[in-house]
Amino acid sequence: MANIHAFLQKSFSSLLSSIILPLPLVNYQLVKVAKANSYVETLGSCADTLHGWIKKSYEEDFRAAFEKQVRKALKHLSVRYAKLAFDITTEPFYGKARTLHIIETKGESYGAEFKFITVCLITRNKQISLMALPVRLGNQTKLAIDLLEYCETLFAGIRLALFDRGFYIAELIDYLEAKRIRYIILVPEKKGKLQEYVRQTQELGKFIHPMKYAKEKSTWKPKTMIVVYKGIGEYDWIFATNINFRTRVEYIWHYKRR
Repeated sequence: MANIHAFLQKSFSSLLSSIILPLPLVNYQLVKVAKANSYVETLGSCADTLHGWIKKSYEEDFRAAFEKQVRKALKHLSVRYAKLAFDITTEPFYGKARTLHIIETKGESYGAEFKFITVCLITRNKQISLMALPVRLGNQTKLAIDLLEYCETLFAGIRLALFDRGFYIAELIDYLEAKRIRYIILVPEKKGKLQEYVRQTQELGKFIHPMKYAKEKSTWKPKTMIVVYKGIGEYDWIFATNINFRTRVEYIWHYKRR
């Protein structure tokens, strides 16, 4: 409770001088809602107040407040070299308003959703959240790189970065290669070269794969290694990586830890 109170106090620090905030009450309400895995609007009694504060506050304050709690917690773990898991999580949006933070979706009962890029520390068979950032249209790659740079300030180094299929992006791979960060990215199965790699593979296949992206009026051409393996589960596994394991099992074992 004390940590949550400290987080709220720093998050709403810009409002403390203008109004008196009942932080202990909000603290209690948030804990109750979190235990029930529900929403403040459903179980809490301070939803309107809390939303009003959030609208008046700054994203930078929330990031700084959460980072402070993360650094405090990491002192007890003694982790110098991190294994990281990156993912994209979503929250349904049922309203009519549209902003850069609200992304339209299809095939769901709701018409839009909020998206967040999350990064977790994998340690002792657990995942510990290090940060979550809201996705705006067109800034997913930048956010992923921002989170990598943030994690580099938390640890002596990054031992391994694991990414879901939404991060198979040429610019991100170029950054990882330039920084010499070991990575495994699940690749969405596509046509063209990737399908050709799958056809050429019996059990385990490795292929140097050229990529291309444009940025600042220049064209960049990074390369990655595509690893294809068959015979484990119902589907073919395809990864982009710069790690040269000998067996199929090693890639899957590391990836599934995310």
